Amino acid sequence: MKFTLISLVLILVLVPACSRQATLSTLTPTPHPTLPSTATTTAPGVTTVPSKTTTFAPTLTLRSTPLATETPVPLPSPTSTPTLQPVEGYSPLLYCGAAFYPAGFTPDGKSLVGIFQKMDTAGVSLQLLDMEAMAAKTLLKTDENITAAALSPDGQTFAWALPDFSIQLIHLPDGKITAALTGHTGAIYALLFSPDGNRLYSTSADWSIMVWDIVRQVRQTSFQPVFLDANVPGEVQGLGISSDGTTLITIPTYGNPRAWDTTTFKQLGEYRAGTVAGYTGSHASFSPDGKYLAIGFASGPSDTTLWRVADTTQLWSGGMMAGFAFSPDARLFAHTEQDENNRNHIVIRSADGQTVIQTIPALSDAAITQLMFSPDSRMLVWMDSPVLRFWDIAGKRLLNTYVAPCQ
Repeated sequence: MKFTLISLVLILVLVPACSRQATLSTLTPTPHPTLPSTATTTAPGVTTVPSKTTTFAPTLTLRSTPLATETPVPLPSPTSTPTLQPVEGYSPLLYCGAAFYPAGFTPDGKSLVGIFQKMDTAGVSLQLLDMEAMAAKTLLKTDENITAAALSPDGQTFAWALPDFSIQLIHLPDGKITAALTGHTGAIYALLFSPDGNRLYSTSADWSIMVWDIVRQVRQTSFQPVFLDANVPGEVQGLGISSDGTTLITIPTYGNPRAWDTTTFKQLGEYRAGTVAGYTGSHASFSPDGKYLAIGFASGPSDTTLWRVADTTQLWSGGMMAGFAFSPDARLFAHTEQDENNRNHIVIRSADGQTVIQTIPALSDAAITQLMFSPDSRMLVWMDSPVLRFWDIAGKRLLNTYVAPCQ
């Protein structure tokens, strides 16, 4: 999480998308030209994919790596009343025109995979950020601006969606494009890998969700989720999937989130929380042990709900712009929130949302996005654009920061 990006002033934040409500009677996707299978070399180890210019509005689906095997760090003592005092590391919003948007960790937890974007310049770069050296290596460049992206759980495959409604699969170890998946007839809003990495789910303005077989690199199936009491199809803005891969969550532009069986794609349930308007950046996330589900509409303050999966009981609501994440060890739930001065800070709770473990005061005036835990659950990473921050949970201290160079 997914999380929502808000402005193009320096942080390219996801703005609530105006839904297109045109009637789509049947799913008959028209084929699109296959993207070039070769790329031109611009520098040693870096390739460029030629294409056209569009507007960047990334929706990075953040996926955690499998649970760490090492012993978890002890939690700090719970507090009932958070205090929001300034801490060392506060910085004002910097203006550089470049930013690195993290999508997830490599399995060893030593690097972050993400997208480099320079403001007012067409195209993006897929980069690998070494957290020890605090230096990024470019794996692939394109002069396209992507609309959605996702990292596979094993850290081997990166998927991004292009303005021609196609999806490219990239092999991260060498930065090579391995496939171009076509079939959608509208802008792609979100991408999501299954926990085993064998499937990729995509949702689009064409009102369909497509399921891609990553091994065979073909479309497996597609379906149209229905919403509201009338059970009519519509746009899906965000997705989530259970840790065992059997349940898919859809967050519509208008309506309640629903759960679907990933084998039959029959509806399993509905989550009624009062909010019925999903925006670009909406997403859902299950705790790794499958006990809890968080759903965020990316609509503003108090747009996130936390549920107990066993009986679909709502346990907590609050948050800000769908910024949240569960720790890989399934013990913690972190979310963004606004204080009385409208500054964003982070609250770390128990996984059920009932106990406040720690509050991280605002370190800048920027909106907080790209919230995620490290694979060992010891560190929390987030972006208050253009600054990427690394927080030691047990030590309650800022470990490091990274600002993308003005290339």
